[in-house]
This record gives sequence, structure tokens and C-alpha cells, in this order.
Amino acid sequence: MSSKALENLRSHAKTLQQTPIAALFDDDTARAKNFSVSEGGLTFDYSRHKITTQTLQMLCDWLESRDFSARRQDLFSGGMINRSEGRAALHTALRSGGPAEAQAYVHAMLEKMKGAADMAAPYTDVVHLGIGGSDLGARLVCEALPRRAGAPRLHFLSSIDGSAVAAVMKACDPQRTLVIITSKSFTTQETMLNARAFADWLGAAKIKHNVWAVTAAPEKAHAFGIAPENVFALRDWIGGRFSLWSAAGLPIVLSAGFAAFSDLLAGAAAADAHFQNAPMARNIPVLMALIGAWYRDFFDYRAQAVLPYAHGLEGLVPYLQALEMESNGKGVDHDGHALSVSGAPLVFGGVGTQAQHAFFQWLHQGRDITPADFITVALADHDFSAHHRTLQANARAQADALMRGQSNAQQPHRHFPGDRPSSFITLTRLDARALGFLLAVYEHKIFTQGVLWNINSFDQWGVELGKTLADALLRA
Repeated sequence: MSSKALENLRSHAKTLQQTPIAALFDDDTARAKNFSVSEGGLTFDYSRHKITTQTLQMLCDWLESRDFSARRQDLFSGGMINRSEGRAALHTALRSGGPAEAQAYVHAMLEKMKGAADMAAPYTDVVHLGIGGSDLGARLVCEALPRRAGAPRLHFLSSIDGSAVAAVMKACDPQRTLVIITSKSFTTQETMLNARAFADWLGAAKIKHNVWAVTAAPEKAHAFGIAPENVFALRDWIGGRFSLWSAAGLPIVLSAGFAAFSDLLAGAAAADAHFQNAPMARNIPVLMALIGAWYRDFFDYRAQAVLPYAHGLEGLVPYLQALEMESNGKGVDHDGHALSVSGAPLVFGGVGTQAQHAFFQWLHQGRDITPADFITVALADHDFSAHHRTLQANARAQADALMRGQSNAQQPHRHFPGDRPSSFITLTRLDARALGFLLAVYEHKIFTQGVLWNINSFDQWGVELGKTLADALLRA
């Protein structure tokens, strides 16, 4: 984009900084409808933002100037978009098409996963060992979806605090416990430390049958003593934080069932199609990306709050922290130059209404303005209608209060400045299909921002330095 066009965006931002969001509603009585998109069991209401149709057009022009359409095509076709590691980022092929080689792998992977519940039938407990992307996605989905009848108890262990390891071992019977080791490299320090502890706990004779591996290094899993039929292979084009759609989602199959996992993939595939085909001005992940970059680069807002008003989405915040900050928390661009833009914001949040009694005071009256994503579920999966109505009312009231504020010159401590932006995301139901759509939308939002900022969203070199130093300290 030309320097003149960017200067026009900066000038436009200065104008809107002086325009209250509430005034935009006064100028357009149909704003809530006009600035809202529904797709895939999800409604994205972005009317409570400091944007106009002119803003969106200018931001869309910025995105197109970054060769967005071609970069998006590379994502789905297997282009070498992860340049620093020399590989594709083809996780979308796990749910919606892709090159023939990828599809052959996906078909075989799903066939093997389909039989996983029967393979796990003798076990009362499943201990899942993984960390980061090998843990957070599957953990989130298992917490969000109901357990199938007869499902084993799941224990997710990512911590290397020995007290956490001891607590899981105490809760399980080694005779009836299945251990799943999820590590793409099968060398991840934390995961393998826990794996060795559980191998000792099970005893060498049980490793062959009681331990499964999800890895791109099957030879290392075999050397660990795991039977070949219990190794679920990954491909190098499946990044860790984008891996829940792969065999890294085995805990989802064991807990919610293969049909639920298939629905999760179908929801994500619907989001992929929407991202590829919807025009920019009606494209949910593109709109989310543009709004986030608008605030980050032109308003210098440094954080993003994620506020799910659904108990089942308690794991969404840590999942999105990894997805967003590990993907776009970079200081250099694709070409190795220092970023001229801000990059990913700090992502934080919590489940409503608990979060209202934790940090909402800061959101309402703190000096920093922080855009927020409110996420609600329209139809409850329980019979406590009063609870559900109250939960919904709180979410909408908080979004409106952040926007409108409240004047009180006589009692400044009761003055709420308002004019604080938020998105309102509503799932019709919290089911596997809608959850798959939601998570894939956030993936594509992050990819789109990576294109805007010319960032490689698929490497994570910043994670490596601390690991290297820890290894050196251990050897010392």
C-alpha cells in the first residue's frame, strides 16, 4: 500500500477517535443489522466498533495491496508459506480438500482414528501428555463437548511440576490406564520427561500396549517401545497449534466420539469455504483481522480481551493466547526486516460472569482501552432457563456499558468514559459443528493479520531460546 494511502488511514483514524461509537448508532438506526454477518451457526456483530463503511473499504484496500488473494490460495494449495522452516502450512487439508497426497494421508488417518474408541475400550482412564498446541486444542474441545456414554476419564497433563504428575498417577490404576504421548518431534522436553515417568509407572511390559503416540517421528516412538499399530503419524505440514484437526485430536474421539470429531471437522470446513469465497466486506475472519489491525496499528491499543459467556469455553482463552501470540508475536517480517507495524496484541480474558468480578473494573475505568470479543451461546443445553437468561443479559449489558459509559461529574469514581469497542459473537448452539467453525474463523483471522503485517504466522523461533538454555543448565 502506498505511503499516501496509509497516511489517509491514519488521518481517518484520528477523525474516528473523536467520534463516539454511540454516535455511529445515532447516524444509522440499522447499524446493528448492517454491521453483522451470520454464517455456519455463528453471528458476528461488529457494530460496536469505531468503523464505518469507508473504514472497511480503506482496510480492505490495504489487505489487497498485500497480495492477500494469492497468499490465501497458497494456504489452501500447499504453497511454501512457512518460509523460515521450508514447509507448507496445510492444516486446512485435514478438513477441506487439499493436494492429492494430503488427502490420501487424511483418509488413512481418519480411518485409523475411527477405530480408536474400540481400541481404548479396555481402559477406564486416558492420560494425555502434550504441551502447547499438542495440548490446548484437544483439551478445549473435550471440555466444551459432552462425553459419550462409556467414555474413559481424561487427564490432560502438560505441567512438569511433579505434584501434578503424582496427582494424576494417584487418580489412575496403571492396569487400566492408556497413555497418549502427543509430540510432533517426540523430543519435546516437557512431554518426554512426563512420558518417561509414566513409562516407569506402567512398567516396561505395558508400554507396547498401554501407550499410544501421535508424532511425525514414528521411529522415535518405536524406539520408546510403542507398538507400530499404536503410533498415529503426523505430517510436517501440520503445525502444533493447528493440529487439533489431526490425530492430535484423539482425546476428542475418545471423549466425545468420532461422530462429534467429524462434525468438528465439518464446521471448520464450512469456515474454510466461507473464508475462501465470501466477499471481504462480509467475510467474518477477514473482518475480525481488519478490525484488530485497525486498533493495533492506528489506535495503539495493545491488548485484546476474549470473554466467553459459556462455561464450556473456559479453555478458549489459553488456546487463543497460543494461537495468536505464538503465531503473530514476532519482531521481524518474512524478509527479516524489523516490523514497521505492531504485530499481535496481548490476549487475555476469562469466562463471564466470573471475569466481571476479576478485571472488568479495569476494562471499564482503566486508562488503557482494550477491544473485547464477547462470545455467547443462544440456545442452552440445560434446563436452567433463569441462569441462561441472566448470563445472556450480563454479556449484552457489559458490551453496551463499555460502549455507552455513564457520566457523573459530581462523583468521578462513578464516571464511566465508555466509547470502548467490542465484538459480539453468538453461536446458535455450543455443538461440535459450531465450535469447529468458531475455531477455524480465529485461525483465519490470525493468518489474515499475518498477511497484513508480512509476518510468518507458522514458525515459533522465540520458543526455542529458553529451551536451549534450560538444556544447557540441566547438563551443567
